[in-house]
Amino acid sequence: MTTAGTPIPTAAGARPVVGHLLPLLRDPLGFLTSLPEQGDVVRVRLGPTDVVVLCDPHLMHEVLRNDRVFDKGGQLFDRYRESLGDGLGTCPHSRHRRQRRLVQPAFHPDRMPGYTEIIAAQTATQVAAWRDGQVIDVMAETTALAARNVAAALFSDALSPTARTRIAKDLATIMAGIFRRMLTPPPLDRL
Repeated sequence: MTTAGTPIPTAAGARPVVGHLLPLLRDPLGFLTSLPEQGDVVRVRLGPTDVVVLCDPHLMHEVLRNDRVFDKGGQLFDRYRESLGDGLGTCPHSRHRRQRRLVQPAFHPDRMPGYTEIIAAQTATQVAAWRDGQVIDVMAETTALAARNVAAALFSDALSPTARTRIAKDLATIMAGIFRRMLTPPPLDRL
């Protein structure tokens, strides 16, 4: 564990100018899962920007629970907000309570069983499509599953299954684009 005053190690494999952008964009899951071998707290270079990645679950828990000390901010969150706005997942602590109250009705305990049914059905459908011995792209499959869960929860029976499938694919494409935009330095937006 890194303590105050201890230098944070930089992840191996940084390239001049781009840092770790290329391996992160090529294989996000592979890159991120390689970081715990390098320490509980690791510095990653995204172009000219340094990002600190927590690889220890207890440290992550502390950061997520103590938002007064560890506020959401910095260049990555600024870039994320440009695409998705100032929602619950991206807003700083000063606006969190207001945003939380806006979405809280959707997370009332009475609504949870409905979400559970949707998630279970979507997961069963996805797993049924896999074959024994089939190699799957875990990142792509979980991203697609999350997008289908969101589409089904938001639109339930209001749209046909075909329309929900199209929305889920579009959501996955949008999220991939937002991820790339977060990692791209702002001057490259004009290219």
